[in-house]
Amino acid sequence: MQTRSVTAWLTRSVLLLAMAAGVVACSGNETVRSTSTSTAASGAPAAPAAPAAPTAPEAAAAARASAGCQGLAVAAGRTTQNFNAAGRFGFFIQEVPASYTGKAPVPLIVDLHGYAEPADLQARLSGLGSLGATQGFVTVTPQLNGPVPSWVPDVGGQDVAYIGALLDRLERTLCLDQRRVYVTGYSNGAMLVSALMCADADRFAAAAPVAGLREIPGCRPSRPVPVVTFHGTQDSYVPYDGSSSRSAAQLPAPDGSHRTLADVKNENAPGAAITRSVLNGGSAVPDILASWAARERCRAGAPAQSRIGPDVTILRYDCPAGSAVELYRVTGGGHAWPGSPGSAALAAAVGRTTFTVNADAVMWAFFRAHPLPAAG
Repeated sequence: MQTRSVTAWLTRSVLLLAMAAGVVACSGNETVRSTSTSTAASGAPAAPAAPAAPTAPEAAAAARASAGCQGLAVAAGRTTQNFNAAGRFGFFIQEVPASYTGKAPVPLIVDLHGYAEPADLQARLSGLGSLGATQGFVTVTPQLNGPVPSWVPDVGGQDVAYIGALLDRLERTLCLDQRRVYVTGYSNGAMLVSALMCADADRFAAAAPVAGLREIPGCRPSRPVPVVTFHGTQDSYVPYDGSSSRSAAQLPAPDGSHRTLADVKNENAPGAAITRSVLNGGSAVPDILASWAARERCRAGAPAQSRIGPDVTILRYDCPAGSAVELYRVTGGGHAWPGSPGSAALAAAVGRTTFTVNADAVMWAFFRAHPLPAAG
């Protein structure tokens, strides 16, 4: 792609992102549902529901308080803080609920942005901070400085180390329940989630990658990490069937050189194998899911399928206690965050967003059911 076409892509992206941010801002006072599924039509959000009672695993899990449980004053609401570690320079958006006391340990969700998507937009699109305000968890959305916001999903890489160091920082400055630390992410962020499931299985209780679950080279987790993922069958950026992605090929290279991902895919750079698996084609999402199910010692064979709406089917493996592998397959869905009005506003760029389910509500119910096992 020539410089002019890259500039055109970036201009279109800025306009779309601004539009999405406006849509999310207009809907920001709505209560996010906490139920796991909805029978609403796929074109409109379902009505909000009251917060659910604690699940049995959550109620039985004794909290493991972090070092920050000293009653230190922490501002409720949203703040942005610089953070540098592991040779990386960046910042994070922190969203703290008004119910936070600094003495009672609370859950944490780390929310990772997609490729060329600023953290601010990811925080608005996912809306997890709004859900945390009603459900009592902290949301943190980090971003590294650079020409193009992106992550390198290598198990031994700097970005994985950066997130580990960020957890260290948050556990010192916030009163967190270390048994209820979770991670989600969108697109390229979901790929980093996949790497974190491999490298930091002892720190993240469960994971929820959206539109980007990957098979990570060198993945040897210390324990099975329960995972629920979401993927549209018409995703043009990370194709469901594993075919090559022309949409991703046109994205700008991460170095800001005005080249595209297609131009740099054969360079020997960190994360290149994952980039090539998307651009050139690789395993289909169901095959990637099966690989994770085998890693988590789930029963061999095809997963059970349950249709929960006109366009959403759950694929669920039979897994041992302490493990879970689930996929919400969105028929006709694009490279989207289910249930997000901001994602729907980006239809021209990412395709259709379903409202049959709300990804936030599903993952929060899943997270609550899967705290980190008690030590020893």
